[in-house]
Amino acid sequence: MITCSNYIDGKWIPSSNGEAIESTNPATGEIVCTAPNASLDEVQEAITTARMAFESTTWAEDSETRARVLYRWAQEMRNKIDELARLLTDENGKILSDAKGEMGRAIGIVEYYAGLAQNVMGKTAISSPNFYSFVLREPMGVVGIIVPWNFPAVLMVRAVAPALAAGNAVIVKPASYTPGINYTMIKILTDMGKVPHGIVNFVAGKGSIVGAELAKHREVDMVALTGSSETGKSVMKAAAETLKKVSLELGGKSPNIVFGDANFDKAVRYALKGAWMSFGCQVCYSGTRILLDNKVHDQFVEALKTQAESMKLGYGANPGVDMGPVISQDQVDVVMDFIDVGNKDAKLVTGGFKVEEGDLSKGFFVAPTVFDDVPVESRLSQEEVFGPVLSIFRFDGVEEAAEIANNTLFGLAAAVWTTDINKALKLARKIKAGTVWINTYGKLPFQAEMGGHKESGVGIQYGQEGLNEFTQLKHVGIDIGD
Repeated sequence: MITCSNYIDGKWIPSSNGEAIESTNPATGEIVCTAPNASLDEVQEAITTARMAFESTTWAEDSETRARVLYRWAQEMRNKIDELARLLTDENGKILSDAKGEMGRAIGIVEYYAGLAQNVMGKTAISSPNFYSFVLREPMGVVGIIVPWNFPAVLMVRAVAPALAAGNAVIVKPASYTPGINYTMIKILTDMGKVPHGIVNFVAGKGSIVGAELAKHREVDMVALTGSSETGKSVMKAAAETLKKVSLELGGKSPNIVFGDANFDKAVRYALKGAWMSFGCQVCYSGTRILLDNKVHDQFVEALKTQAESMKLGYGANPGVDMGPVISQDQVDVVMDFIDVGNKDAKLVTGGFKVEEGDLSKGFFVAPTVFDDVPVESRLSQEEVFGPVLSIFRFDGVEEAAEIANNTLFGLAAAVWTTDINKALKLARKIKAGTVWINTYGKLPFQAEMGGHKESGVGIQYGQEGLNEFTQLKHVGIDIGD
């Protein structure tokens, strides 16, 4: 078991109030980590420390040091990737291959932004005789980073790496379900002894205290959150009191659209892969709405049923396991509520129950569930389940596919499967989403920007613009005339 501390002003500090948060393995019920439940005073101390460090150190001006630190951090994590992946599996339930994939991606993101740390560029213009205009990109200052539990490694560094690369000071708040993996990764960074005290801070605790204070405190210049749309709205409202910048990657209800001329076998494989069924569909861009051309509907549903029923559930570190648990009993209850909705509104194809036999009774397992002929107005179609439940819809033609795809409040991602590239591009333009894949699902190169449309978010992640997100522009005008 890991015992975490908060990290403030270069020191690991145990909880001052004696309160703790325990994370447990959702597959076995065993305690994985004990973390502090920070007080308001501790959050405010971290904010004051970060502000002082940002103002008094050379971190914001020394891009060479920032690049070296980030690259070294990536190297150190790569040396411990197996240990980190196992901790991730134990804490949030991912199967081990997915956990190792997440850690590899997290390390790649840090390496990528290490390379960009010396490329925080502005521009120059000569607008009139004897007058020069310089536009500089400067760091925001103090950035609060609120990390979710579903991809805690990737989604922490997706904000921390560009924020540090741009020269900011950061305060990281881990999710209460997964403090251990974030603590371990931050400890690897701070143990290097290369980051000025106060530039990196780690504060574990409740969202109602830590997250809320980061969102509303005047000395925090920006908040980056990955979470539900409801949480994003709360953060945005709190941040509005001080007009601070927000970067929000939020919920989704992503359509995976299969035409009759698609590569059938590949599309079937990606129906579960794109929904992240191996992780119980607990992913913001899960393709949980599957739109099927009437030409292939019956055959596709049968193939999907066979594939779902063949999945082996269990503890993700055990060999041969295809799917892990959902994160908690509360989430089981949410999923079962949606299954009740599906049983009333649609046709159950497979699944629809909590799995409790043998060792699975120790964890939070729900069978892979598929509903067919889901009405577009059903809650099952409109709301994010965050559990292993797929909804199937029928369509005829591009126009009807687009209409169904866009009939939600979300706009995070989508996919189109067809061998007709003209049809694919036409539909890609019609779909209101920040990412549209064609003949694949879920590939997110960290060199390419992404962001949500509608209620799926505000701001940009990844790529050069993901770095720019943590900067602000300053114009400097110089008159060189007499």
